[in-house]
Amino acid sequence: MVFVSLDPVKRLADGRNSRRWNDVNNILTAVHSCIIDNDGVLADCGITDTSSHVLGTGDLDLSTDLAKYLKSMPQDPKTGTAADTGYSIQADANNIVTVTADDAENGETVEVSR
Repeated sequence: MVFVSLDPVKRLADGRNSRRWNDVNNILTAVHSCIIDNDGVLADCGITDTSSHVLGTGDLDLSTDLAKYLKSMPQDPKTGTAADTGYSIQADANNIVTVTADDAENGETVEVSR
């Protein structure tokens, strides 16, 4: 007889990371749809500099700019709030936008760039 030891804490963290992957992709898709609709102007989508910003009412609130593309701004499944969603966004000098889950677990990096 073989007993398999399942680590429920790791499985829950993996489930939250899966949601984080989905959220960062949804945010980035919304940003890119906004950029396309605004002829490539990032500022019209709320992104006005190349600094990294925490999404939420406490730093960079894109909920109004992205309302057409997202029903609501995703929040981290463990730590997210309206003031700090647990996700960050940054555009570089080449207008490559990166969305990051700030509180990914198990040493995983959850980040997408386009």
